[in-house]
This record gives sequence, structure tokens and C-alpha cells, in this order.
Amino acid sequence: VEVIEDHTFTRSAVSVIGEWDPNATIVELSAEIDANGRGSVGVTMATSGEPVPAWRLAQALRDRTGRAIAVDVQYIMEAVDSAVSD
Repeated sequence: VEVIEDHTFTRSAVSVIGEWDPNATIVELSAEIDANGRGSVGVTMATSGEPVPAWRLAQALRDRTGRAIAVDVQYIMEAVDSAVSD
């Protein structure tokens, strides 16, 4: 039952993260539910835009799952620099 619950929670987290910051890409994700029913999500995101505040993700996850949520977000900033010389 715990494995199924964690899997369902992970799928919810992936969905909510995509809505929370649609301009970023998930690089790494951990999502689990502890023995007290509290969810925790750790995510590393790659983006070329401005980071979205983690509290918004925690709130969106709480709204979707009905659980207390702890969130840790790490952003990796991507930059592209192109040039052509004649």
C-alpha cells in the first residue's frame, strides 16, 4: 500500500510541478510520504527563466493532495550564447 501511495504521490508531484513552472524541466525528483502522512518533495529544475517561489509549489501540492508538504527546490540556470562572425 505504501509503495502505491508513494507512486501516486510522485505522479501528482510531476503533474503539479509542470503546472507550477511550465518553462522549466525536471532534472531530478524525489517525492515520498512519511509515516505521519506528510509529503516531501525535492526537485532540481533546469530553466532559462526566473525561478518560481517554492512556497507556490508547496501550496499547489497541498491543494492537490490534501497533505502537509515540505518542498526543497534547486534551480540550475541554463544560458545560451550564440554568435556569427563574417
